[in-house]
Amino acid sequence: MTIQENMIEVSQIQLTMKNNGQNDSEFERTLTEAVDTAFSSLFDSHKETIYSYLSKCYNIKKQEIPYNVENFAKALEETFGQSAQLVEMEIMKIVYEMSPNFKFTLKKEGLSFTDYVKAMRDL
Repeated sequence: MTIQENMIEVSQIQLTMKNNGQNDSEFERTLTEAVDTAFSSLFDSHKETIYSYLSKCYNIKKQEIPYNVENFAKALEETFGQSAQLVEMEIMKIVYEMSPNFKFTLKKEGLSFTDYVKAMRDL
């Protein structure tokens, strides 16, 4: 299975866990920690360089990512091109693992990182 086929398959997954009623501070902590974990697993020793680049070039600091999700996603896409989807999928996977009661149902074909994070924030 190619990466693109795998991405399409993953984008069609319907998560069916229950709402956990998390508050804003928990949302912010969860997303920040998920991004940090994803960067660690994907970029290892270059994680801090990526944070520095996002801060310098896009004015997005690590702690501000939950408040700038659309800009963060755009920065990932401009920085990593099509590979940004792999980074976003890794973040979503980690969010899912960290929030087992989070429910997200696809309403259209495809899975958007910003839609996923918006659904998580709206809980």
